[in-house]
Amino acid sequence: MSAAAKLGALAVTAAIASVLLKSHRPELVLPLQLGAAALVLSAVLPAVKDAVGQLQQAFAGFEMPALLLSVLLKGAAICAATRFCASVCKDSGNESLASAVLFGGRVCALLPALPLLTQVIGIVAGFAA
Repeated sequence: MSAAAKLGALAVTAAIASVLLKSHRPELVLPLQLGAAALVLSAVLPAVKDAVGQLQQAFAGFEMPALLLSVLLKGAAICAATRFCASVCKDSGNESLASAVLFGGRVCALLPALPLLTQVIGIVAGFAA
């Protein structure tokens, strides 16, 4: 059985268990969902490590690979974490908190790019002078 099929089976099993638990023991639903999500994420981490290695090789030919790769990976990590947290908030019935988390994530995703933006502004200012 492929890894994707195993992860899908785990997710479907957790979803079914959540639905069944919701009427009898609703306080166990959120821990069950978070535990299942943690298992899925821990299974995906080796693939993320391989993808980061491939990105490092792709950016090796540029003049400032560390900064570009850092901005890209930090932004992707912030977006993924924000989406996950917002989904947990939404599933627990708190739509307004989910919206606030998404807005905060968008703002925070811009922060790692500020050093790069500063360099671009410096280059443009050099051309203007």
